[in-house]
Amino acid sequence: MRYQDLEAAEDLLEQAADAESGHLTLARVGEDRRESQVASQPLSSFAELREWFHGAVRRTKPGEDGAKLRLRLWNETNRPVRGVTFKAWKDREPTADTEGAPASDAELALPVVRSDAAGPPVQSTAVGLVGAPSAAANPTPAVCPGCSVLQASLLASRVEAAQLIQQLRHAEDRMWRMEQAVQQQQETNERVIQLEERNQELAEELRRYKRALAQANRDNERKSEYLRQAKVVADYVNQLG
Repeated sequence: MRYQDLEAAEDLLEQAADAESGHLTLARVGEDRRESQVASQPLSSFAELREWFHGAVRRTKPGEDGAKLRLRLWNETNRPVRGVTFKAWKDREPTADTEGAPASDAELALPVVRSDAAGPPVQSTAVGLVGAPSAAANPTPAVCPGCSVLQASLLASRVEAAQLIQQLRHAEDRMWRMEQAVQQQQETNERVIQLEERNQELAEELRRYKRALAQANRDNERKSEYLRQAKVVADYVNQLG
């Protein structure tokens, strides 16, 4: 299987392996950008997730034309955390025309470097070909001594660039996580402010209830005093009669 942007998918697998809970899904993206889920997997170790990932990609049967796929990480509340899009192709199988075919004249006529004890390395072409020039008739210039140094420097630069890209992606992941943490903290702070405002409203209502209760108690005391005095007057009238 051949991939495009496999590094981004493996970065997401590493992030999933470090997550505490959630799951992964793999979906096939159609031309209309609609996704059809192919497989899902609970979070586990990176090795297990990587094995599941390659197996799920093979089950999509992308073919030689390739398939556009999306790997997505979900949290424990089934909310998407992060997703990456990549492409996969089926490996090309060798055909009967190329498998076991003899080398062409152009391939056989490639320069061959040999070491001569009497002098510096020289190049000669393969012999036995029709029309192939001899080394004496058409000598080939020696390879530039600095080419190997430039090639080694170029390879080292490519390796360094790949490492920098990897570090950049890890930095982007850390920044994204920090942004998510800041957003969650902001939501928590807003929730705390709302709760404090609600507590103040409840405290004000409680104070109103207390004032109303005190007023009701005073009214009851006045009514009780009035009834007591009325009873005294009634008893006095009854004694006179």
